[in-house]
Amino acid sequence: MHCTKLKGKKMSKSNIVVAGPEFAADFTALPEVPYAGCKTKSEEIRARSKDGQKRADIAKAMGIRYQHVRNVLLTPLKK
Repeated sequence: MHCTKLKGKKMSKSNIVVAGPEFAADFTALPEVPYAGCKTKSEEIRARSKDGQKRADIAKAMGIRYQHVRNVLLTPLKK
């Protein structure tokens, strides 16, 4: 179970084409959402941990308690 992590590139007019070059929109600075593919908080916690983030950093980044992060990482997934 792993959510897709978007690449670290910012969207710009040069790498996004809406319908064709003549219809390219001006996307100068859209916010980056690296864990947008995660459907649940638990899935995002596991993805961030797999990427090497520490428990405290995950909790701060997601705005949740450290204990929630710890519980998710220590509890085995049900199959």
